[in-house]
Amino acid sequence: MIGIAKSEGYRDDLLNPNHPISDFINTPRGSAIYNLFYLFDYPNYKEDVLSTIEFAIDPQNNPSTTILAGVMFHLAYLNHFDIERSFVIFKKLIAQKDSRVLECSINPAQYFNNKFHDRMGFYFEEMLLHEELYDKCYFFVNSWLFDHINDFKMYDRFMGLGQKAIECAIEVAESFLIKDDIVDQRSVQVLERCLSHSEFDLSHEFSGLVLRVFKIENFGELYSFMEKYIATDQFSNDPRYLLEFLTECSSLYPKECLDLLVKMNIPEQVDMSKKAYFGDEPLVLVLAIYSRLRLEPFKYREEQKTALDCFDKLLGIPSIRYKALEAMEKVLN
Repeated sequence: MIGIAKSEGYRDDLLNPNHPISDFINTPRGSAIYNLFYLFDYPNYKEDVLSTIEFAIDPQNNPSTTILAGVMFHLAYLNHFDIERSFVIFKKLIAQKDSRVLECSINPAQYFNNKFHDRMGFYFEEMLLHEELYDKCYFFVNSWLFDHINDFKMYDRFMGLGQKAIECAIEVAESFLIKDDIVDQRSVQVLERCLSHSEFDLSHEFSGLVLRVFKIENFGELYSFMEKYIATDQFSNDPRYLLEFLTECSSLYPKECLDLLVKMNIPEQVDMSKKAYFGDEPLVLVLAIYSRLRLEPFKYREEQKTALDCFDKLLGIPSIRYKALEAMEKVLN
């Protein structure tokens, strides 16, 4: 493998310029180098593997984008041998200033950011020059979420760089929002900051987050965020999944769900493009709340009246009025 990896006879490996990783694993030199990465369980091969890869990416040997991108994509495996030496290879790859290589740097960069954050400035500055990659620059957000890094300044700078940066932040916050059934408060703060960017339509990102992550057992910890969320257009433009989540929670938290429902902006005139309002979710929610409140009629006397008022208000909206019977059947059956 080492002989093939260093060979001059297999230099024509740019078969699909837009897909360097495919070329990497399907051409002789790339395939040989690819297999070297998987020797990390054999420490006696450490020097052979590292020196071969260092040779392959050396600018004096005119490495192709295929080789550079492939090495970058798999670079984290070398951390098992020697993370310091792997980091040196990372710096050499970034110094090539090849956009295809930068696209493959996201995963190894997160490992190095955890270990060498204070030495990563060269990389962060380079990535900030490539707006097309902002939606995958997770490390800018992680660097504040992780207590051991705690770099608010870098995170704050990134959050001012437009919609792709905000979408990236939502994705990162979602992945860390609930761990071991505990809500991470910094992730909540990231999401609340994203909510403040009303100039961007992020409604689908937020509704998808609710669908994938929100759990009944975290209702109390998420309540403050939901209060803020329902006051925004991000909710109004795609409310379905939060309405469904609150319906699930209504048996345990009827009063709290009712309070949220009262604060929601359910428009009198519905934009036909907002498909989510054509379902029966708001009606199902208010009926589920009312059914639960009726189980304790004296305790929740005022809340029952409020729930009925909400129901009447919803029936005043033509686009969902015809769904009333269907919604009642769902709740009662």
